[in-house]
Amino acid sequence: MPLAPSLKISMPKYILWLDAELITRKCYRYLMQYLTSLDQSTTSTKFSIFNTNGKLLSQSIIEHEQFTPQEGWLEHDPKEIANNIHEAIRQAVEEISKNDK
Repeated sequence: MPLAPSLKISMPKYILWLDAELITRKCYRYLMQYLTSLDQSTTSTKFSIFNTNGKLLSQSIIEHEQFTPQEGWLEHDPKEIANNIHEAIRQAVEEISKNDK
């Protein structure tokens, strides 16, 4: 049984599935025990993990490519962003799990 339902994100020409099973049980344990934040900005994906007092325990920042097909336009690859989200979560949880031993 999945840890959480899959989230379907529909975008022009793309249908991406962010499958919660990609986040392992270890990740799920950490995500339920701490406060987390996902910041999707123009230049990067940032995932942070805080304790219940608000102290930053772990953070992962992954930059993504930007496309400028013409002046004044800025585009991103939605598949890259979806992959960056999973990777940022994995990296931050891996970092905090090393410190938790």
